[in-house]
Amino acid sequence: MAIALTTCALLQRPVPPVALGALGLAPLAAALVDALRTLRRPTQPIANTETPQMQEAEDWIKEQSVDLDQKRKRLQEDALSIQQWLQFPQTIDFRAQSDVGVSSENPAVSTAITGGTNAGSSAFSSDPLTAQDQKLLALIDAKTKDLFERIKADDYRTDVAGEKTVDIIAVRRDFFALVSEVTSIYRPDDPSPFLKTNAEAVSRAFGRGALRLLVAADQLPGGISGYDFQSLYNVMRRGVQAYGMYRSAKPYLDVASGLWFAGRLASSTNPVTYVAWWAASKATTYGASKLSEHVIDQQAVGLIRQLVEIVAVEVASIYSPQVRYRDLHWIYGVELVHMISELQSGQDARLEAMRQIATLKILDEYGRMSLLRQLSLGVSRLPHDYRPSESLPPRDRMIIVEKLESFLLEHVLVGELRPDEASLQRWQQAAADRLEVQFRASEKDVPVSEQTERCVWALASFALEHLRVEPEELPSVIKDTSLWQSANQAMRSDWEKSLQENPPYLYHPPSIDPSNAACKSFMKDLVSLALSDEHGPSMAKRTSATESALRVSAYFLRTSADEVMGSYFEGVKAKLLGKPAPTSLSENVLRSLLQLLADESNDCESSSTTPPVTCLFEEVVVDDEKPALLARLNRPSLPSELVCFRDASDPAGNVIEVLERCDYNSAKISKVAGYVRSDCEVKFPSGTKALIAGSTLRGYDATFEKLLAPCPGG
Repeated sequence: MAIALTTCALLQRPVPPVALGALGLAPLAAALVDALRTLRRPTQPIANTETPQMQEAEDWIKEQSVDLDQKRKRLQEDALSIQQWLQFPQTIDFRAQSDVGVSSENPAVSTAITGGTNAGSSAFSSDPLTAQDQKLLALIDAKTKDLFERIKADDYRTDVAGEKTVDIIAVRRDFFALVSEVTSIYRPDDPSPFLKTNAEAVSRAFGRGALRLLVAADQLPGGISGYDFQSLYNVMRRGVQAYGMYRSAKPYLDVASGLWFAGRLASSTNPVTYVAWWAASKATTYGASKLSEHVIDQQAVGLIRQLVEIVAVEVASIYSPQVRYRDLHWIYGVELVHMISELQSGQDARLEAMRQIATLKILDEYGRMSLLRQLSLGVSRLPHDYRPSESLPPRDRMIIVEKLESFLLEHVLVGELRPDEASLQRWQQAAADRLEVQFRASEKDVPVSEQTERCVWALASFALEHLRVEPEELPSVIKDTSLWQSANQAMRSDWEKSLQENPPYLYHPPSIDPSNAACKSFMKDLVSLALSDEHGPSMAKRTSATESALRVSAYFLRTSADEVMGSYFEGVKAKLLGKPAPTSLSENVLRSLLQLLADESNDCESSSTTPPVTCLFEEVVVDDEKPALLARLNRPSLPSELVCFRDASDPAGNVIEVLERCDYNSAKISKVAGYVRSDCEVKFPSGTKALIAGSTLRGYDATFEKLLAPCPGG
């Protein structure tokens, strides 16, 4: 073809048709020949021409690819966590609080809020904001009752054009009154607390409150959550009218506030909600519609409490964000999630934990979501960050331990996926340390003799810290205790030597088995030491710390705190008024007397023959006002003292209001004769008169014998 084409080009002749056809067939023929050659070639492995350097580079690229893929997944999870945890509680830090402003991350707590160290606060918890939380709960209860009564009186409706409608002005007025009272609890000395907030804190509080309101309304059966506000108010008013009295509706208000926690936590759902839905599902049966209406009334009344609580708690959270997490339900949820994570429990235990967390009265729905997410992922928000021993009273912590034990025995220590003994003991010990309550489910692998020794060392540390004795005095202080007497002479000698060489100055309840007989002996010996006046400061001057130690020890060792404190106060009464004590006095009155005796402004003290309080009268009328108390206190080498006072105790501790006090000889005591009885009038130098009612069964001289007895020396 090349020759033919060249010849034609040189001779300038046209190309023949045959040459053109060959020119077209040539590429096709070449392709066919190449295809046949390829098909007929034998299959042979391709030689590996990669060098070691190329293989290493390929492996490195693969590793980097896998690493980048994992980092991408982690970033996605972190981004999701950030979105979900924006509302998650910050850990409690009592030592880093300062009055520098309010935000969701930086709660401001001033010393004016705490009011200094209260004598009775340590008996409940060491969180400086617990007193404010107690006042908040008292305010919620009072406002709930007030709202109930106002709805009952139909104060929130007004007549507009002959039709009853909700009075928005009245609702707004009471709303702002509630907000103002809450802010006055957490900012008592601030004239304009709202100016100390910021947009972020207010917006987050508003968002959490709106979510809680939606959840509360969604629990109402019969689609009530979709009602307009006028219809919803009518439903609430119908529920109030159905009960008529606040006392009748109180149980359902308690359910709404979570006070049913101790007895009904184990149920898989809110009991009132469960009954409501059951009644609604049985609406076709005879009488069920009436039952359904009754349960709806219960739910509507419960919503009253929730409305007040939502507003009060969210306003309080602006100034103290941790108020939502200094709570029994929250701490239990955190501890439960941590237990599931630590013990690596099975699927059934996780599902039961999710059901329980779903029914808890948690004050932050975002926190509930976070707990559920942690359960599903098998992780835990470390519970020690919330310091339950500092933010919860002992009674609440004991309830948490009881519920954890119940869950452990019923859902964790069953089936084949049982945790190993080491993990179980490690978790129990850590939880007991956090909550400062001993677990009954944990068996102490120490002999009885060693547990007895621990009790003796705890008694010695109590004497060192609270009685302020010297180490060399310890044997004489605890020699009469039953635990010391139960040991042989050799053990006592060893203990005496060890106690003096290495004295345990800080008291903590002993780590012993609560079912051990030594536990009861220890509590009896502890009460006896607490009532001892032979060593250290007088009982009155150490009563606050002593009472706190007794109460904490009782809860830690799972004994009856009421019995222990009852025994202690019986001893206090005998110490103050002598034996037998002439009257039955409440704990608050005894605390008031101890506070009077501990006051540095008087020198009252007891002796072997004369108690510090000669006599005490209750229900004393002072200038026709509310009742007060009058006591005659002994003072060595001085005339006795008359004190007229009132008990002004609050949830945070005991405070007394002294109305009058003077030397006995400065007061004028006179008889007010009557037909049935004769009363006694005490006139103080200031002119204040205190009238003490006499007895109809005993004469004037017998009733007021100790009050009328002259002071020694005239």
